[in-house]
Amino acid sequence: MVQAWYMADLSADDDQRLPHKTEPFEELSLDQLKERTGCLYWKIEDEDVENSPLVEKIRQERGYNYKDVITVSPDKLENYEIKVSAERESLI
Repeated sequence: MVQAWYMADLSADDDQRLPHKTEPFEELSLDQLKERTGCLYWKIEDEDVENSPLVEKIRQERGYNYKDVITVSPDKLENYEIKVSAERESLI
């Protein structure tokens, strides 16, 4: 299940991997997320994501001629901490 929410203010010392939900909690629906940010979501249940028929269908429908598969995990992603930190900065 995917959840989207407004983030609470963070300090430089806060662990960016924690949810940082506002109090009171302000959740966004996936439709609100799309309307406000342009972010789209599909649930891909195929084990082989790279060869998923749904991924291919989305690529064709949206005119994408590329695809990337990234596993965000300390043991799979080189320079994990740096990349996670950089991604957080790009989202704020």
